[in-house]
Amino acid sequence: NDITRMPPHQICRMGLTRTFQRETTFPGLSAFDNVLVAIEHSKTAAGQRENEMLSEQALDIVGFPKTMHNIPAETLPLFNRKQLMLAGALAFSPRLILLDEPASSLTKPEIEKLKKIIIRINQGGVSILLIEHVLALLIDVSQRLLILNHGKMLSMGEPDKVIKEASVIEAYLGNQGKENATTS
Repeated sequence: NDITRMPPHQICRMGLTRTFQRETTFPGLSAFDNVLVAIEHSKTAAGQRENEMLSEQALDIVGFPKTMHNIPAETLPLFNRKQLMLAGALAFSPRLILLDEPASSLTKPEIEKLKKIIIRINQGGVSILLIEHVLALLIDVSQRLLILNHGKMLSMGEPDKVIKEASVIEAYLGNQGKENATTS
């Protein structure tokens, strides 16, 4: 289906949601209420009690701390705001989530936590299209990897094979990458 002219809420109700590189939340609302707003605008919306249970479930899936459910989104640490965006995307019961650089500005331990969340979401039956510059994350969560350079496809396939291709090494690691690839 061509969705280019559809409003975002219709796209979401079709089963396609996304997160943004920069945090997009309702800053004055609690984390719980941020997800509740998404649920109330989804195809799964039901009564208040059911919506609250769905909000709780979405936050649980992404490992959002229960002790932070009532904290305003604007005061949350960066990693928790990213978890919150993922929970909001899950509120629509998507078949596909587009993740735009979710590891941006995260620390290595946070990226490890994010990796586990992405795998959990995928194992729950949701397909994920991930745009990311953190190669280690891509390799660990991807079943198929597509590498672009200046908008042109360099390679596509299994992650462990793609990252060893000369064109990928040259584009992303330069000559130093070539030397490291030949010695390892």
